[in-house]
Amino acid sequence: MRSNSQQPRESPAMLRRLGTIGGLTLVLMTLYELIKQWVFPNITLWQSHIVTIVFSSLVATGGAYIVLRQIDALYRKANAELERYAHTEQALRESERRYKEQLRFMQVLLDSIPVPIFYKDAEGVYQGCNQAFETYLGRAKEEIIGQSVYGISPPELADRYKVMDDELFARGGVQVYEASVQHADDSQHNVIFHKATFEQADGTLGGLVGIILDITEQKQIERTLEERESLYRSLVQTMQDGLTLLEDDRVVYASDRAQAIFGYTEEAYQQLSSVDFIAPEDRARGGTATDDDTPFPNQTEFWIVRPDGTRRLIRNRYTALPGEGPHCAHLIVTTDITHQQYAEAALRESEERLRMLVESADDIIVLQDLEGRYLYYNCPEHYGIQLNNVIGKTPIDIFGPDIGNRIITRIHQVVASEQALSSENCVEWQGGPLWFQDHIYPVRDEENRVTAVATISRNITERKCAEQTLEHRVAQLALLNDIAGKITSVLELEEVFDRVTSLVQTTFRYHHVGIFTLDNDDRELVMRARSGDFAELFPLEHRIKLGAGMVGWVGLHGRTLLANRVEEEPHYVNFYPDVIPTQAELSVPLRMGGEVLGVLDMQSPERDAFDENDVVVMKTLASQIAVAIANAQLYQDAQREIHEREQAEAALRESEERYHIVSDIISDVAYAFEITPAGELKREWITGAFDRFNGLLASSESPDTHWQQWIHPDDVAELHAALDTLISGKPAITELRLQLPDGHICWLNTRNHPVWDEDARRVVRIIGAAQDVTEQKKMEQLMLRTERLAAMGHITGTLAHEIKNPLQAIQNNLELLIDFPLEPDERGDALKISHREVERLIEITRRILSFTQPNKATYQEIALRDHVRQTADLVKQSAQKAAVEITIDISADLPPVFGAVEQIDQVLLNLILNAIEAMPDGGLLTITAQEIDGYVSLTLTNTGPPIPPHHLTHIFEPFFTTKPTGAGLGLFISHYIVQQHEGTLSAANLPDDQGVAFELLLPRADPASKKERIAS
Repeated sequence: MRSNSQQPRESPAMLRRLGTIGGLTLVLMTLYELIKQWVFPNITLWQSHIVTIVFSSLVATGGAYIVLRQIDALYRKANAELERYAHTEQALRESERRYKEQLRFMQVLLDSIPVPIFYKDAEGVYQGCNQAFETYLGRAKEEIIGQSVYGISPPELADRYKVMDDELFARGGVQVYEASVQHADDSQHNVIFHKATFEQADGTLGGLVGIILDITEQKQIERTLEERESLYRSLVQTMQDGLTLLEDDRVVYASDRAQAIFGYTEEAYQQLSSVDFIAPEDRARGGTATDDDTPFPNQTEFWIVRPDGTRRLIRNRYTALPGEGPHCAHLIVTTDITHQQYAEAALRESEERLRMLVESADDIIVLQDLEGRYLYYNCPEHYGIQLNNVIGKTPIDIFGPDIGNRIITRIHQVVASEQALSSENCVEWQGGPLWFQDHIYPVRDEENRVTAVATISRNITERKCAEQTLEHRVAQLALLNDIAGKITSVLELEEVFDRVTSLVQTTFRYHHVGIFTLDNDDRELVMRARSGDFAELFPLEHRIKLGAGMVGWVGLHGRTLLANRVEEEPHYVNFYPDVIPTQAELSVPLRMGGEVLGVLDMQSPERDAFDENDVVVMKTLASQIAVAIANAQLYQDAQREIHEREQAEAALRESEERYHIVSDIISDVAYAFEITPAGELKREWITGAFDRFNGLLASSESPDTHWQQWIHPDDVAELHAALDTLISGKPAITELRLQLPDGHICWLNTRNHPVWDEDARRVVRIIGAAQDVTEQKKMEQLMLRTERLAAMGHITGTLAHEIKNPLQAIQNNLELLIDFPLEPDERGDALKISHREVERLIEITRRILSFTQPNKATYQEIALRDHVRQTADLVKQSAQKAAVEITIDISADLPPVFGAVEQIDQVLLNLILNAIEAMPDGGLLTITAQEIDGYVSLTLTNTGPPIPPHHLTHIFEPFFTTKPTGAGLGLFISHYIVQQHEGTLSAANLPDDQGVAFELLLPRADPASKKERIAS
């Protein structure tokens, strides 16, 4: 299909030709009309048509000819144009191909560049990048192109990039700055951005091109260089050698240590040449370093004279620094070797002393070459080895092939490994074995090559003998272990005694072994078991007093006693001299902790039958025997305890059975809940009385927490508060309401106590009891309402006058309106008065209803001052009738209290009426209030007679009254209401019989911690 670029287009010349043809046709048609009108004015219609047809044919023929000529010319022109456009299109295709090749080449070129490169349009949107940029960010090119900086970078970095791009777009040119880039490994790298703008073909801003140079390693290198430079600077300052820089034999730098060595300040130091420091006698030797014709030596030593006249021996090491000329600059390292000089002299003395020590050493010291030839030999005389003329000989020459080859083999091992070698060797010498412990060390020369070996040999013959003795004792200890294993598994005490004596006697082949235990009551040692040749010679109940004989002395003092010759032992006593032929005895205490349990006694008819090894073994065995005895005693105690526990469990089961019977009889509910480590409650048990709570069954199959659904919604918060108190380790008493399945409300008074775990770290259980107080609550509500009605009945008479006055005023004004013709102003005044009195009656009625209706009490903030005034206004008539003056002195900024408005009003009414009744002959009632430690104290003081002391402690009890017509519930209910509000109500007589004061103490309202709650 031909593209749009191949379609022929009309040129301006072609359009001009078509316009010429059209114009000629128009001229011919106009000429025809003129000829028809002028030449043939009388021509008929059909003649006119014929002429028109003929003329039109002529014109058409001529026009067609002209048109065809023009079309032919246009066709030839169009072909030429098409051919030209074809060539142009071919050239465009070729250009497009070369352009695409260039683009591909440029992309390959960009991708081959290891530096990340990107370019954006004028809006800051990425249009392309190279492969290094993709790898650097860890994103594919498709994820980058079309994104802004916010699409590929964290916000904090993107904000920085955006500001810099906007700045570059605004001013153009080139931009270079340092920044951070989030690398593909999610770390941030330090980079340098090189950016430049470019223009489009029309000269407008096309975008920008950027290159990223990662300088993270460079930054790290710079930091490392700074640290190294600081380290080197610190190292130079802390070096024990001084550093001096010479240029043309002048000091240009001297470290602090160099100044300290030479004794000059830096300013004075730099004014001197190198020879100015040298002592006169050494200038000829030290000055050669500064001669123009003499090169600097590598190292020199000479004495210097310091400004204070002291002399120091120094060693200078010279290093030529790069520069022009042989003596341009030198670095001199100066070491103060004055002390070294003294130390070398001391070392020579020390070496002499060391040689003397080696000559007198207790060990054999040998120095041999790599072939084993002796270079040095020193052997103490007490070893009994006399070797003469050994220097230059080999071990084979001295000890023969067998021993000599072993020694040479060890030398070769040390040389090959270049490590020290230790070994123990036995040498038969002059009829007896000698054991030596050899330590062979490689000896190195100055070039660290092994050139010889040194051997230090120590005679360990005595230690080897001791080890053999120890092995014998280990065998005995193995026997002890075997005995211990056989006796510790025995739990019967008598069997332990019998087995111990038998095993000890047969294992160690003692003539007699006996075991005694301590009887603290009689202060005696009792033989419990015996074995051996003397077993039948002792009576069955052989007893020894504490302190008597060797056994008694050991039992008293708790210490081992050995007598290999009993006649020489003052503590020995033969209780049966005609029967027992004892010549040696060993007694060992049986101790457990600090307590002596008994004595293990061994006897022999031979002298010197026991040694120290027997003592050690028997002490060890005695400890194991004591453990076995203690285990057997513990086993017996455990058996006794198990028997006692079985008896206690039987008694407990009997007690639990009685408990279940009692719990089913009593009306209170007892229960226990486990507190899991997660803080959840898990029911453990509950008494059968729970079944009587209106269908709530203790045997319910519902989950442990299902019981909480029975709690009244308004009491859930109070339940959680009680649980928090119990979990903290404190008992809690609370009243809760249960919503029974039949819709009724049941009140429970609960008393709960926490139970701690064994370590007293966490409360693990709650044990409590609940009492059904529903009927009690109903009676309390009835008493509250009855007392409220009684109080209103008391003031009804006083209110009659207050109600009568408004009614009389209304009646008078109505009569005026009905019976007399009044002016409009007069009628309006009468109606206003009547309306005011009606509102007064409504207010009186509202106040009466507020005290008589048992509304649901809502806890809220109460301004006590306002309610005291309202209550005082309500009883104003009663007070006037009783000639009682009421004075209220309460500050306007008194904090509010938190409570139920109706109940607090009832308390105020009861207290004020009670005060008025206490002054039948008139008096003064003063009401004051103040804040005390988070509480609001309201005090009502009357000037009536005091309350008798024996009545004062009972006035808040129910049904207690001194009035002939009183019910005795007013103060009781007031006291109960105040307690429900977490307050107190108290009464006290004033001094000198000046009256009585009632104090009402209520908690101050705290909106941040108190929540509105509903109380029934």
